[in-house]
Amino acid sequence: PLAVKLAFRSKPSGNICIVSDTMPSDARFIQKDGANYLAESGILAGSCSPLSLGLKNVILSGVPLVEALKAVTSTPVKCLGGLERGVGYIRIGEKCDMTYFDEHFNVVLN
Repeated sequence: PLAVKLAFRSKPSGNICIVSDTMPSDARFIQKDGANYLAESGILAGSCSPLSLGLKNVILSGVPLVEALKAVTSTPVKCLGGLERGVGYIRIGEKCDMTYFDEHFNVVLN
């Protein structure tokens, strides 16, 4: 938690991205200790922690809610050039994906 807070304090607002390398759960992977491994070779393939868990952990580490939400929404879109393509806005007529959380930051609806 301290390293996360330090990272957010050391960068200007909107300059940290929270991302996930979560992999789909299927026969090609074995899940063990919060990670996915290739079934054939046992080589680490990626995480099985969803982005919502990363967001929750950042918020619980003491990062202000607005900063944590920016890091998981608008900042990654901006970094990937999505704003120029019309992605990343909540406006009438625009496509969007929304996630609803309860008061403990657990996903209620996705």
